[in-house]
Amino acid sequence: MKYDHANFHWDNEFPKDVPEDNAMTHMGFFFAWALSRGLVSDFHREEEDSAGPLALVQSRTMSPRDFVIRYCDSQFTNEDFTESGNEFVDNYYVKHYFDDYCKVFEGSVETIYHVDDNWENVDKMALLLDIRFEEWKTRRDSKPWWKFWQRKTF
Repeated sequence: MKYDHANFHWDNEFPKDVPEDNAMTHMGFFFAWALSRGLVSDFHREEEDSAGPLALVQSRTMSPRDFVIRYCDSQFTNEDFTESGNEFVDNYYVKHYFDDYCKVFEGSVETIYHVDDNWENVDKMALLLDIRFEEWKTRRDSKPWWKFWQRKTF
């Protein structure tokens, strides 16, 4: 399943004055956060071509956007994330991430595609992603309201 791809952004109102790679900056930020939270699948660790670069992203010596471009083919699919990661991507990334990304950076850049690909900006998004992830886990793990009377048995 494909969650996001650079084409989705190039086909929109993509500004002519920025490099096309900027269409994947937001994806790189999310990928770096997911990697740091153990939500990236072993696929990239096991692939000979991407294992070394993945370690460079973890050590912050490679841009996560560059990793997404080179080793994720400028897209996110279900192969990129763990089972939990895919659930979060389905429930948050696909529906709300880009809006949150826009809110974090609006007013500080000409367009959302002008956001600088740097670790300071990754960290800004990571703060919000941590909150969204915890909110999602709470909703996912809570008992449905109609089961309020059931007790856990040990």
